[in-house]
Amino acid sequence: GLRPGTPIIGVQAEACAPFVRSLEAGAIGAAESAGTIADGIAVKRPGQLTFPIVQQHVERMVTVDDEEIAAAMTLLNERQKLVVEGAGAAGVAALMTGALGDIAGKRVVVVLSGGNINLLLLQGVMRHGLTAAGRYMRFATRMPDRPGSLRQFPDVLTAERVNIVDMFHHRDGTDLGVKD
Repeated sequence: GLRPGTPIIGVQAEACAPFVRSLEAGAIGAAESAGTIADGIAVKRPGQLTFPIVQQHVERMVTVDDEEIAAAMTLLNERQKLVVEGAGAAGVAALMTGALGDIAGKRVVVVLSGGNINLLLLQGVMRHGLTAAGRYMRFATRMPDRPGSLRQFPDVLTAERVNIVDMFHHRDGTDLGVKD
């Protein structure tokens, strides 16, 4: 209302993007699925009241996938200390991936919304984001059951500049050999 010439770009999760297809068709259509981590925008069908408003005010719609949304959530949490649910991070994902097009030299505002995220999902998204960035790895290894073997293992990782967050030593089970 204050700046009518300001272009508005909508962002939807790729897995549930009925506005994109509806705007292209000029009529309300439904998405096939609502399976996305951005559940706050996982609306399978644009509303009768909402659709004409979006048609009038939104210049275009772009989509981002769940991997891109997770990367945006990770960035926001880690760098800005903001807990933002998937729907609220979709705009940042679009900005990070270049989906908004050429924005060099332009003022860009991204609305961050929604901290209503299940903590287990947030933990999984953060771990996934760090893993995808090559900054977190979880693995298992076997070593001989000899004095000093367990002590040598962290030394090998330290020599590679690896930070050990947690280590679990498991010595029994049918999946281990007698001397492992």
